[in-house]
Formats: sequence, structure tokens, C-alpha cells
Amino acid sequence: MATSTSIGLGGEMEGPLRYLLLSGGVGVGVIVLRSVGYAVGGPALLFTSWLAVVLLLGVTGALAVMASKAGGGVLLSVLVVFLPVAAEREFDIVLGIGHPNPGVLYGAALALAVAVPVGVLGYLIGQHW
Repeated sequence: MATSTSIGLGGEMEGPLRYLLLSGGVGVGVIVLRSVGYAVGGPALLFTSWLAVVLLLGVTGALAVMASKAGGGVLLSVLVVFLPVAAEREFDIVLGIGHPNPGVLYGAALALAVAVPVGVLGYLIGQHW
């Protein structure tokens, strides 16, 4: 199982860890999307919230499948999903969107509740297809 990452002459990254970096980009994109929705308010906040959920589950699930196909383990697949979901949850908690501030551990627990099933399913799909 290859878990090392190397950078080729062209600057491209090889190996399953590149999907961890891509998931970080998804997290940044979702936070920017949610920030725009929060700034505009009203229906834009609701629309960006649903769009963020679709992006988080769809894109990070696909990244978990690709990380598994590239030789990464189940922990990497879960981590690929966990990082952007945790970033989005903490963004909501810090700004107090939709609920009072329950604390950082609550956001991490919610992110784990999403990341473990999606990451494991992504790993299994990547291993069998």
C-alpha cells in the first residue's frame, strides 16, 4: 500500500495523499461559498447551505474513492472526507449560524458522524470497482 507522496519534475504530485490536498481545496471552496451566502443572507444562505452539503458529500466521497483506488487506506479515505466537513462545521459554529455555539468538540463529532460512513463507503467502492 503506497502512502508516500512524491513530486515529479513537472510539479505534479503522485500518490494517494494528493487527494488529501484536494479535499483541503474543497473545504476552502465550501467556506467561501458559505461566506457569500452568509453575507447576502435570506434565500442565498439557504441555497448555499444546501449546495455546500451536496459538494461536501459528493466531491469528498468521490475523492475518497479515488484515494482508495490510488492505494490509500481506509483511514486516508475517512480523513479526506473529515477535513472539509470539519472545516465547514467549525465555520458554522464560530459564526453561530443556525444554532448557539455548542463548542469545537460538537463540530468535530458531527464531522466524524459524516466522515466515517462516507469515507468507509468511498474506500469500499474504490477497492471493488
